[in-house]
Amino acid sequence: MLELVSLMGNVTQNTEIHAHAMFSYFDSKSNDIKYFGGDLKEADVLYTGEITIDPVKDGQISKVFNSNIGINVWDFQEK
Repeated sequence: MLELVSLMGNVTQNTEIHAHAMFSYFDSKSNDIKYFGGDLKEADVLYTGEITIDPVKDGQISKVFNSNIGINVWDFQEK
């Protein structure tokens, strides 16, 4: 069984919601903490999961394509 140790990331929205999550977990078979990073697409929680989401106040975060580096980057907008 894997036990979630940490889950951190961000949620942005343009036309659709996009979540980017980084996580680490404890592997009870090897007794090692393993770190994997990237998009957590889905997960099944067997017992409990505590998740806190802190909203951006007085603004919003979306993403915009940056042609200089070829990826979508955060776009901070104040209200």
